[in-house]
Amino acid sequence: MIDGSVLVEAVVTALQGVPALVTAVDEDEERIYGYHDTYPATVSLSFAIHQIPSPGVMVSYEGIMPGSFGNAEVWKHQLAIYLRAGAAESGNPYSVMFAAIMTLQYATIHASCYPMESISLERRSDAEAVDFFAIPVTFTEIGG
Repeated sequence: MIDGSVLVEAVVTALQGVPALVTAVDEDEERIYGYHDTYPATVSLSFAIHQIPSPGVMVSYEGIMPGSFGNAEVWKHQLAIYLRAGAAESGNPYSVMFAAIMTLQYATIHASCYPMESISLERRSDAEAVDFFAIPVTFTEIGG
């Protein structure tokens, strides 16, 4: 079974390699990063979401569940890509960020996983009622 933090870093690296997404975060790859639970420094995903810079992208590991792929039993890793857009100069900055991320939908992000399953863009609010968007993604591990 793949360590979730390794998968998070693989997704971060892939996202940092998408020029349109790097442009959307003010040309600063450091604004695309992973969240890792490390007691006592980072123990609140809600707080980390609220702290995402504007613009910024944060990837977190959300969990794992058993599943099937054909006739095989496999592990399905659930991650989320959180987006906080910057100022809109023209159009919807979340649409631009989502379109950039969609270019990875069929890419191999980690050698031990199939490409991410279909993704969607969801509006959410943080603890301070500030809106952001989330993209839940699932990776099916090859060979379980």
